[in-house]
Amino acid sequence: MNKSNLFYYAEPWEIMLCVIFCSAFVFAILVNAPSADDEGVVVIDDVFVSYHCSSSGKSDFFYFAGESGRTYTVGARRGSCRNPKENHDYVGRTVKAYFQSSDSNDPFRLDIEGVDGYEGGITFGRAALAVLMSFCLFVFPFLVLLGSRKRKFKDQDKI
Repeated sequence: MNKSNLFYYAEPWEIMLCVIFCSAFVFAILVNAPSADDEGVVVIDDVFVSYHCSSSGKSDFFYFAGESGRTYTVGARRGSCRNPKENHDYVGRTVKAYFQSSDSNDPFRLDIEGVDGYEGGITFGRAALAVLMSFCLFVFPFLVLLGSRKRKFKDQDKI
């Protein structure tokens, strides 16, 4: 390995420690993904009384209002709002909403009558967020440390 590579200035144990901390952090986030089988999960049966669809950039969202007064938001495929209303007639459909606790406002899973459910759990977005957070908390500071160590060695070589 040449001196232009940042990892030249790292000890093997430092690299292993960074990899272990990153992996443990990602694993801890993904293990805590909620499931319908967890203890304390509250299931609420509701009926949709109204909904509307809106587009925001490359994403579409359905906003539902339930008979119980709760509101639900579900992401949709791009262009879903442009389809005719007959394809998305949700008024009167029953829904089972799964919440982590009774005081939680955001369901982690929705089972809508006649539609494939919106399940939480380990999703691509959750995994990508865990990896990004791990990179920001562990890898980026480690690379900054190696950069400063490289600069220190370059300054010592000039003397």
